[in-house]
Amino acid sequence: MGGVESGLDGDERSVSTEAAASQRPVRAFVAIALPDGMRQSLHTLAKRLRAARVRVTWTAPERMHLTLRFLGEISPAAIDAIAAALRDAYAGREPFSLAVRGVGAFPSMQRPRVLWAGVEPAEGPVPALNETAEQAARDAGLPPEKQAFHPHITLGRIRDHARAGWMESALLSEKGFNGGEFTVKSVSLYASHLTPTGPQYQRLHEFPF
Repeated sequence: MGGVESGLDGDERSVSTEAAASQRPVRAFVAIALPDGMRQSLHTLAKRLRAARVRVTWTAPERMHLTLRFLGEISPAAIDAIAAALRDAYAGREPFSLAVRGVGAFPSMQRPRVLWAGVEPAEGPVPALNETAEQAARDAGLPPEKQAFHPHITLGRIRDHARAGWMESALLSEKGFNGGEFTVKSVSLYASHLTPTGPQYQRLHEFPF
């Protein structure tokens, strides 16, 4: 088995061989991985948004993904339970096409804090995958997610809140952004290892349709 990968392309590894041995909590999330070409397109978009001259912590292209459910710090036993549930629940689903289009910000374009690229369709298959991950999390004893699900790909987080409004015009100029389409054929469960240079993501399980 190889070491921890810095992006979303690490080999699937058994959490029971390492994390379960120490029973240390694992910071984890369920997500759809993006193809390399699409991540590069999103990285190019982020470069254009830098023209706003607002201080932003940008997401490195190898760390870009579409989160279905953030799980937080959970036990290895919970990881195993969620993985078992998702393996059964996602098996046999139909692959589907997903497009990355448009940009936005949370909580709003006028008061941006988190910059994102949108996905289409925002209804249908992606929310269904989220609902499955949400149910698996609840069945494993996690509290319900309080925020409504809004499928997106995080581009960066604004750190210079005094100048955050400067980003609005840059976002509006990219409303027509088209990052292309890809076929979603699986969902993955990742561990997130926090480091001084940013999070490193390790794929623990992949659930093909």
